[in-house]
Amino acid sequence: MTVNLRQHKFLKPIENSAVSVTTAAIPTKDYRNVIVTVAYDAAFAGTIKFLGSAQNDAPDFSSAKSLTNLWSGVQVKDREDDDAKDGNTGVVVTASAANVFMYEFNANLLSFIAVAATRTAGTYTITITGTTNA
Repeated sequence: MTVNLRQHKFLKPIENSAVSVTTAAIPTKDYRNVIVTVAYDAAFAGTIKFLGSAQNDAPDFSSAKSLTNLWSGVQVKDREDDDAKDGNTGVVVTASAANVFMYEFNANLLSFIAVAATRTAGTYTITITGTTNA
């Protein structure tokens, strides 16, 4: 399943979730930048990873990488301090207060992105917004 950002001002692929989730492949060919907003409660503990693919057909980000399922972790920038976050390592969170963070994919040449959240406690919401420089 793919979800088209063009049909939405923003997309909430994960809302108030208390389970680990990998989003469906989200097409990004029409977007130069993609902002991922991660909001979580004070009890949240988990890791958020950022994934991307340049293949023509949507990959299955929940399945292993292979010669026919081409995807990888993608570096993102923290919009608060411009710190680079490794997509394979992700962002590890052990919350002591509810919070919201924004991360930017440089979506140049990426056909699809996804966000994988592995949580051990608490709830979280992920919102994705695509933008162009036009």
